[in-house]
Amino acid sequence: GETSGLETTFNNVYIQGSGDYVQIYSDATINGNLVISRTTYIYDGSFVTGTAAGVMSHSAGIVICYGISPGTNFPTDFGTYNLNGGRVDYRANGDQDIYPTDYYDLLVYSQSGGFPNTKTVLGDFSVHQFWVNDLETTLDVAGYTITLNTNWNHATGAPQPIWGATGKLIHTGGYWNIDVHLTTFNDMDLRGTSWKRFLTNTTITGNITVQS
Repeated sequence: GETSGLETTFNNVYIQGSGDYVQIYSDATINGNLVISRTTYIYDGSFVTGTAAGVMSHSAGIVICYGISPGTNFPTDFGTYNLNGGRVDYRANGDQDIYPTDYYDLLVYSQSGGFPNTKTVLGDFSVHQFWVNDLETTLDVAGYTITLNTNWNHATGAPQPIWGATGKLIHTGGYWNIDVHLTTFNDMDLRGTSWKRFLTNTTITGNITVQS
């Protein structure tokens, strides 16, 4: 299914079922809750806006954001986010802004070759598993904090993240083999259980803290 090209307002929205996907081509205001368990495309120029009383839930499927910066077209302004499954992709062939929330799986890349681009973090966020998935995408952390629970998968040849003077990575999970293609950090805070293993030469421009 798909929305029309006109701005629409809803109370509660449920994107579920066994079909292939849903496409959103227009602005949508959701006054209640947004529940997603099916792949959903949100195209450039389309913005989904919630309210402080609303809840966005995502448990399955992929939410694919094509919005070009400035601004983000990941659903914004919900009072509560429950992203406990599925994946969010920022995959436009251009610069994009990453909305600060608690992601489950998060992937950033350029869908087509030949489009060097930057994905810029707009605030602190947490993520279960993270991919920088092509060699043309640069992640600009912009001085914020990324809290990682399991793995960061960094594509061969991908640029190193731009951390900024205060950028930090916190790892909270169990054992972690740090991807050999991810070699530059600013501040690192290693928490959780088990070992964290550096598999190649690594540059840390700030501080490293190890907590049990």
